[in-house]
Amino acid sequence: MRLKKLVVHNLLKELNEMESKIVLSQELMPINALSHLLVSRLVDTYSNTSPTYAVFDSAEKPFAKAFRLFFENNTEENFLLFSQNTAKLLRREVEREMFAKGGYLVFTEYEEGDEEDEEAIITYFSIFLIRDTKEILFQWVENEPSPQINTQEILNLNKLAMACRIRGDNYEQREGKYLTMIKRGLPDISAYFIRWISAGEKENSETYTNNLLNLINLADLPLGEDNVELTVDDFINEVVDHIKRTPGKKVDLYNLSRTFYPREKYLENYLVNLAERNNIMIGSEFVADGRTLNRLNHINVKYGDLQIKFPRKFYKDGKVEVTGLNNENIIIHSSELAKKVLEEVGRV
Repeated sequence: MRLKKLVVHNLLKELNEMESKIVLSQELMPINALSHLLVSRLVDTYSNTSPTYAVFDSAEKPFAKAFRLFFENNTEENFLLFSQNTAKLLRREVEREMFAKGGYLVFTEYEEGDEEDEEAIITYFSIFLIRDTKEILFQWVENEPSPQINTQEILNLNKLAMACRIRGDNYEQREGKYLTMIKRGLPDISAYFIRWISAGEKENSETYTNNLLNLINLADLPLGEDNVELTVDDFINEVVDHIKRTPGKKVDLYNLSRTFYPREKYLENYLVNLAERNNIMIGSEFVADGRTLNRLNHINVKYGDLQIKFPRKFYKDGKVEVTGLNNENIIIHSSELAKKVLEEVGRV
């Protein structure tokens, strides 16, 4: 991650109050080791949270228009102006919400990718809303036999309130869902935050991950290392393992196509084209939803006090069966598991 620009504003608003105040920075923050550490921590938190994908619902909405004007003439002065103007817009939104809280608005521009390969460099524009938290700490006082216990307000960078990110190349080409949003500890992204950034056509990571399974079920089964066609279960397992090995569990359909469907045997970008032909709603690049990803190759069912979890292939292989006239029984064929159950029963 290479930090290019950074500015912070402070939006002051308490819970259950309608009034707010905003303190605007008048210049960008210097790019140094500390500012780089700050943004790196925020980006890491963002990257490890399943986002909602979207686009601007109208190019003429205030936030979208302000970003376009800055993007078309990207200078430090215009970045500062964009951040100030949109921070004021957010203040108007939170004053309409009794339960909205303020916080520090961190506006950043940064790059990711190999510096030696210009085509691999991706520019991101992110806005993070973070808040102070009260932490307990020990404080040693000179000549005292033991430390004192005090509290201190700190920024908890691991608990973003809300954040959004715009991928520059996709925005410029109006390709795919170039806008992503996250929320932490909330049932959904706050309506005022969505209104503020003019987000529309929203899809979440869970939907995309589920649709990945639909896409895999439609796809031709690729050849394995021994040049033998993979089974559906083996193919799903390999896809899941590939995604889990990717930093941040990012799914890149172009990369998956190159990995499992090489150009010498299949049409280029096989999975991307297959999704388009079958109208499967899926982003070409997204962060996999962890729970949904695990469901791709595992069955995990709970009812009452009973829970069972096993690889999907165990059902197809007959190791786990649903039997009976009305499918009311489950049989697990495992002598080792039976032995473990008897051992636990015998301990009582």
